[in-house]
Amino acid sequence: MTYVDSYAPGIPCWVDVACHDAAAGKEFYSELFGWSSVDDEDGFATFLLDGRPVAGLGPCQKGTRPSWNVYIAVRDVDASVATVKANGGTLIAGPGDILNLGRGAACADPQGGVLTLWQARDHIGARITRVPGTWYWSDLVTPDIPRAAAFYTAVFGWSVRGADPSGSTGAVAMLGQQGVAGFSPLPPGSAPGPYWSVTFQVADVDATAEKATKLGASVAVAPMDVPNVGRFAAIAAPGRETFSILRPLA
Repeated sequence: MTYVDSYAPGIPCWVDVACHDAAAGKEFYSELFGWSSVDDEDGFATFLLDGRPVAGLGPCQKGTRPSWNVYIAVRDVDASVATVKANGGTLIAGPGDILNLGRGAACADPQGGVLTLWQARDHIGARITRVPGTWYWSDLVTPDIPRAAAFYTAVFGWSVRGADPSGSTGAVAMLGQQGVAGFSPLPPGSAPGPYWSVTFQVADVDATAEKATKLGASVAVAPMDVPNVGRFAAIAAPGRETFSILRPLA
């Protein structure tokens, strides 16, 4: 178990889910992962594990599909927005202050992958990791990994390990010696992309997938062993957003 007190700029720090039915979403995730929740303002909620924030939930904007969203820590949101624009990305919303929690801006990379820049104040992000029921990893699922890697490297100072010029294989984004995110090719016939996917650590992938189906979800990718990674499955929640679960090898 790791308690987190800060995130360096360039490291993904938070995830939240946009739902059409917030009450149903809170019930599903609380049952699945053993989370409690605290209601915030305007339909938002914070999920807690061991009394510490692990993820958030909010209402879907009109005309958007339910999804999990990734926040990346930055030192200065306004300066980072300028860098996003200079490298072919676009600003969707913000920058703006969210109470005393921090300053954020929703952006899209040049291919349309949506992310949020987060300049923390009172809310730094997920405060507990590396234990079942916590967010473990995020991947950008994209049709053009080399193009995406160039953008994120320019904006966040990442280096990319394992990138194939054809974009047919995945890659890992590094910040110094730390792996911080992944790039995965968009499978043929999959949901429109690009999009950020999120993975949660669990103690038993098969049992968690079975529990998810009993709670009204469906299994998008059946439990499978991924070499050198762990046991993995992908879930489509009752609200139609997707996420992954993983029991890592170490």
